Amino acid sequence: MNPLRWLLLALLVLAAPASAQEGPVRLAVAGGPGWTNGVEMALREINARGGILGRQLVIVPSRGDLVLDPSRFADSPAPLARYLVGKLQAKSVAIAARSMDEMRITPLAATPLLIEREQVDFSATVIRLKNSGADALVVRLPTDETVRLLTELRQQAYAKPVLGEASLISARLIERAGDAANGVRAVVGLGAETPMPAIRDFQRKHRALYGGPSGLDAMRGYSALYLAKVVTTRLGRVDKDAFAAALKNLSLSANDEPGLLLDVTGDADGVLRHQTLVVEIRNRQPVAIDTLPAN
Repeated sequence: MNPLRWLLLALLVLAAPASAQEGPVRLAVAGGPGWTNGVEMALREINARGGILGRQLVIVPSRGDLVLDPSRFADSPAPLARYLVGKLQAKSVAIAARSMDEMRITPLAATPLLIEREQVDFSATVIRLKNSGADALVVRLPTDETVRLLTELRQQAYAKPVLGEASLISARLIERAGDAANGVRAVVGLGAETPMPAIRDFQRKHRALYGGPSGLDAMRGYSALYLAKVVTTRLGRVDKDAFAAALKNLSLSANDEPGLLLDVTGDADGVLRHQTLVVEIRNRQPVAIDTLPAN
């Protein structure tokens, strides 16, 4: 953020009525531009609703009353593998990918389906898949090859689960694959394609402010400030040390505070993770059908 933006934010807080303040809550933002954009979005909304404990918020360059640091957030460990082993109870998988480096789903045995760049004919690939006896197919391919593979799977009436990550439920893929995309599943966390109302609303607001969709950093920055609001309100005071301690073994629901975007948990060290969802394409629309524990 450039110095002029720091100054404008500070002036907005200082211009608020004195009766509504005990002085602003100073936020030290330790992340990059995307993270800071997300924090700024949340700051505007929270200040418009009265701030935290009746105090307005202002971003300062250093030595804040609260510190918002992206290093506190981490991805959930191996969510796709956990879903395959836990919920689906799969013993083996086949993996369609372009390189052998992607042919692994710990701790499952995997049948590699090596796909050539711009491969057109997938009939032999699907026959090999069906003959492998694998309990599920994991797809790790670009959109063009994924569309062709899904079309062939439908033509050959492949009936076992087809899974992947966020790219497998993208709007572009669904539009191109049509009904062939129905039934595929993706294990996803916080992301632009995750089909939750709060995330759609966040993306709409981000486009209005910044001219385009956000990345993960902005979403986490936005969620982090709402998390700070909830925790600080529970504490009843602005206290940097107590705030850090309160993140340990934390559990917060986005049903109670939509600004979190997804449920958030903290582990014994105060490392934060967003909820993981299982999303299925139904009637050409992504639908959240299940959740996984964050840890």
